[in-house]
Amino acid sequence: MIFVLVMGINIYTLTQLHQLTNLTDSVLKSDERLLEHENQLRESFLSQLRYEKRYEITRDPAFQRQFLSFKREFLALLDDAAVLTDTATRPMLDSLQEHYRNYSDAVAGQITPGKAGRLRSPKGPHARKEAASEKILATLDAVKTYGQRSIREKTGRLSQVATSAQHVTGFVAVFCLAFIVGISFLITRGIIRPLSIVKKKTEEIGKGQFDGELTLTSPPEISELAAAINMMCLKLQEVDKMKADFFTLMAHELRTPLASIKEGINLLYEGAGGSVSEKQKRILAILREEGLRLINLVNSLLDLSKMDAGMATYTFQREEVPPLLRRVLTEILPLAEAKQITLEEDIQLKEANLKVDSERILQVLRNLVGNAVKFTPEGGKVTLGARHVDRGIEVSVSDTGPGIPEESIAAIFDKYRQAPINGNSRMAGTGLGLAIAKHVISAHGGEIWVESKPQCGSTFAFVLPFS
Repeated sequence: MIFVLVMGINIYTLTQLHQLTNLTDSVLKSDERLLEHENQLRESFLSQLRYEKRYEITRDPAFQRQFLSFKREFLALLDDAAVLTDTATRPMLDSLQEHYRNYSDAVAGQITPGKAGRLRSPKGPHARKEAASEKILATLDAVKTYGQRSIREKTGRLSQVATSAQHVTGFVAVFCLAFIVGISFLITRGIIRPLSIVKKKTEEIGKGQFDGELTLTSPPEISELAAAINMMCLKLQEVDKMKADFFTLMAHELRTPLASIKEGINLLYEGAGGSVSEKQKRILAILREEGLRLINLVNSLLDLSKMDAGMATYTFQREEVPPLLRRVLTEILPLAEAKQITLEEDIQLKEANLKVDSERILQVLRNLVGNAVKFTPEGGKVTLGARHVDRGIEVSVSDTGPGIPEESIAAIFDKYRQAPINGNSRMAGTGLGLAIAKHVISAHGGEIWVESKPQCGSTFAFVLPFS
């Protein structure tokens, strides 16, 4: 289309240039030369009149020769002018030739040999000569007027053609520019928009969201890419479901034997199987703690599986938020004191009655405060704060730990993901706590996020909306 437009502009420009060339050639080769011949014819004829008068008076043969010389010149110029004639000037030149013949005949009848100073000028030939002379000059005036008018008209047409070409070229240039920009925009939009959708979908896949299909019909290459991504999502959904089913099954299968192991260890620790030495008690205590950790892990896997499947149950009741916050601080205090970490509260709430599942909120708070204590080095500080915001109540947990690398913040709430601490090392954990916390806060209609910089600590915060 752009090629056709460019070719159209070129053809139009060539046409206008051809018209300008023709008009210019017509002015230079026809009108200007016609005016030059008219001027030469006028001068030649006036010279004839002048020498004819002198010859009549003096009968000097030199004047007669001059007259005859200008007569031959006039006739030659008249023949040259005939080549330049067109349909408009042909009648005028024919008339000029007729008048000049009359003038020549009159002069031939008037000039007869005689004595010097004596004129033989019959009245008839003299009158015809004067009449023919006036008609010749009038015809030359008409030729001159026609030539000048023709030059003016053609000059005006030249100006009109140039102006028209300028306007048309400017309009076509603006149109072509707008057309090219529009086509470029549509082509770019037709490519960039589908690529943006593909990019957004790949980001969702990277976050573990495999549902939803890409529907892109063009361009064909992008539609093929969308079909390949949809196929990949289906496969990933199958793998994710298989993984979730596996964890759920394993959690159910492990729960019963772990509970039996826990009770057996408790019985041995209490001496049900006989006396137990102090060393055996220490070993049994370690086994009991590890058993509890395994049971908590299994419970977390089950909770997360239920949340992913949308089968988690919530019991919403009106609760005061400050007591829940202080309860968590009391529970975590022994662990903080063991690491010489200062626990502080910054609860700026007078009344904060919300409709929440208190056990689930306690689960989130225990996870966030417990993580803060776990990742904060000895002598550090952990602050639990709460304040009113426009959307509801904002709860935050800040620590003075090593912080989270920027590249890990986006995935910190994903399942089985932990941020690296001090290079590549990781603290012990499953990476399920923050994923569960995100599910719980989302179920309450809230939002959870983290703000952190390496070596500057971290702040985990969530908002519980008013209900």
